[in-house]
Amino acid sequence: MKRFTLLSILGCMLTALLCLPLTATAKGGYKSVSVGEKHVMVLKEDGTLWGWGRNLYGELGDGTTTERTRPVKILDGVRQVSAGDFCTMSIFDDGTLWGWGSNGYGELGDGTTTKRNRPIKILDGVKQVSAEGAYTMAILNDGTLWGWGYNNYGQLGDGTATKRKRPVKILDGVKQVSVGGSHTMAILNDGTLWGWGYNGHGQLGDGTTTERNRPIKILDGVKQVSVGEFYTMAILNDGTLWGWGYNDYGLLGDGTTTERKRPVKILDGVKQVSTGTFHTMAILNDGTLWGWGVNNKGQLGDGSITNRNRPIKIAEGVRDVACGNSYTIYITKDGELMECGEL
Repeated sequence: MKRFTLLSILGCMLTALLCLPLTATAKGGYKSVSVGEKHVMVLKEDGTLWGWGRNLYGELGDGTTTERTRPVKILDGVRQVSAGDFCTMSIFDDGTLWGWGSNGYGELGDGTTTKRNRPIKILDGVKQVSAEGAYTMAILNDGTLWGWGYNNYGQLGDGTATKRKRPVKILDGVKQVSVGGSHTMAILNDGTLWGWGYNGHGQLGDGTTTERNRPIKILDGVKQVSVGEFYTMAILNDGTLWGWGYNDYGLLGDGTTTERKRPVKILDGVKQVSTGTFHTMAILNDGTLWGWGVNNKGQLGDGSITNRNRPIKIAEGVRDVACGNSYTIYITKDGELMECGEL
């Protein structure tokens, strides 16, 4: 009897470390995912937005501050969503930007510091949004980049350290933006990568640890960028993945724990990368999912709690992935949601 009990316990522990389908969700139909520190937002193919997890600041947008263990429907007609640590920003099909959740530093951009548990309209004509920490960056249809919220390290890139409760213009000709804990990276239309904000671990990639409150050029020929807490990962046009910044737990994936102030090559044939607080996940061109970095909660999904300083294969047939604080959510090519780690 004791042996059976022990095996049962071990089996449950192993199950908790593997990536498993999320319960109480409809099979298939999921298109993209974005995660905050402790909440998840997913878009379905029909344009509906769903959320679950922590809701202390109203970051789910369901009109309450009740934590949800199952997905609840939030909105219709959504094109893109970005979950910050404690807030959420979403672009509708008509290009309007809406926000909800924490707003202590003006990160919603509505001119106040009032938290919202329901969506409030912020801007028109928005193409892409990225929220993290306590600030937000958005690209308009005309390619201009705007930022608002916390700015203590110059992460808005407006040349100051002044927090902004309403959007301020930062750059022209921007194609993609990604924000982290306190630094920002943007790809311009010409493929150049620019960075600004906190740089204490070399996360800007300019070879220094000098804080920047205005954009500085880092690389050419960049296709996608993802910003973690204190590090950065970028995919070049040739499909190679490069990383730089903080590396204590091997989250760069270069086989070391050495901090990097300039980009180092990690992988070939990469289609998408997602950075968390201290772990990284990448989808290769063949649809395989690879992970590395901190794994204390099983967030890599390899069946262990062993930290990895080199990429390890996790799954096949993956279309989208997002890394949270100590968990990972990914979507299979069949539109099924999978969860690893601890939300």
